[in-house]
Amino acid sequence: MSDTLTVSNRRWSPWIRAIFGFVLYFIVSFVPGILLSPLSELMDYEIFVMVAAPIALIIEILFIYLLMRYIDRRPFSILQLKFDGHALKTFALVFLATGVIYSLGAILANYFFPIEWDVPIEARKTWAMLVPAFFSAFFVQGIPEEIMFRAYLPQTLVTTPIKTMLISSIMFMLLHFLFVFSLSGIELIIEFFYPFAFGMFAFVTRYITRTTWAAIAVHGGIHMFRNVFEIQGYFPYMYSSLFIGLFFFISAMVFFYIHREKFTAENNQLEY
Repeated sequence: MSDTLTVSNRRWSPWIRAIFGFVLYFIVSFVPGILLSPLSELMDYEIFVMVAAPIALIIEILFIYLLMRYIDRRPFSILQLKFDGHALKTFALVFLATGVIYSLGAILANYFFPIEWDVPIEARKTWAMLVPAFFSAFFVQGIPEEIMFRAYLPQTLVTTPIKTMLISSIMFMLLHFLFVFSLSGIELIIEFFYPFAFGMFAFVTRYITRTTWAAIAVHGGIHMFRNVFEIQGYFPYMYSSLFIGLFFFISAMVFFYIHREKFTAENNQLEY
């Protein structure tokens, strides 16, 4: 793709592009499941996940590529997906930080609001299940969703980092609107706050490190550590979502404060 593509060549206004991309991404995210569902009847679930997840990833990345090519008219390289030494080191550090934050929230939630899970040992996940869990955590959720919400949206909104952080986190929260059909009251509020909070943390880490792999480490890491806790017999519930969400939100604010000059410089816009 030509590097001569510029902001002035873009179609529509930033808000129209962002809403258009958001709505279509939500629809496209269901396409792999619909297309590949017949395969689920032909193989074990774990095998199906490992086969279907890479295909789903390709479909969703292709969609984002088409947005960049024909709507934003900008090179895909600006999404900061280069996987070099810096990206690898950042991914590892942020993944570990995500594990610490998740673990603190989960442990404190179970300490202050203990709950006894009546789940037989034989019905719990096993360590071998971490392999398909990895495919699901990164190929289905972490990589495509972070490219969309922490890479594509920031460059298409063309506004200040603080506004972009809030807008992209709110839109990511709205991606989970199906919660309204199964939850209500304070539990619904907490489950909406949870993706908003870790979305803020993912944005901050990506903006500071200048690599989208930082955000991917956050998102995929959350799902991986959730599986680790489930193997140990600790399952997510309302208070764990609250505590974990609060820890991610606080961590985002701490990093934001430390690097506040990057975020609050006069007329500062995202650097693309």
